[in-house]
Amino acid sequence: KAGKKVEGQVAVVDGKDWKDAYDREFGNDGLEDSTNAFVDKKGLIWVHKRRGNAGTIIHEGVHKYATDDFLSEVGFNFNEGITEYFTRKITKELKYDRGNYQNNFEFSEKFATYVGEAKLAKGYFDGAWVPVKDEFESKSKKSWADLKAKVKSEDWGAAEGMLK
Repeated sequence: KAGKKVEGQVAVVDGKDWKDAYDREFGNDGLEDSTNAFVDKKGLIWVHKRRGNAGTIIHEGVHKYATDDFLSEVGFNFNEGITEYFTRKITKELKYDRGNYQNNFEFSEKFATYVGEAKLAKGYFDGAWVPVKDEFESKSKKSWADLKAKVKSEDWGAAEGMLK
């Protein structure tokens, strides 16, 4: 969003500091060792010192300014793809390489073209996801719930096939 910054809202840590922050947010869910970064409930971005990089901070910053209802509407895989889509718009200009969430990104790039980037941005950042759903269903004549199910199960080929 215009004028928003994450400056002063990023902690790059490891060891006990990372574990404590992660456990406060997620408890012992078994995923701590594979998590690079997250935004906590207070809006602070936590980045693991040895797993994250500048692109990770940008990705988490994009998450920070997304609406919670978008994640709850589309689910984890779809949300990560859309987050990565907007992240790469920034990192490309900065010449940072990104390979995270590659399959999610590739689908989301096609989805953004299909429903329109401006409409998708309003859904993601402003919570206006109903027009995104309506655009998809109107153009495809397919079910939004079916699309979300394909993305949730990482059936990328089938999900992309619904964009025709």
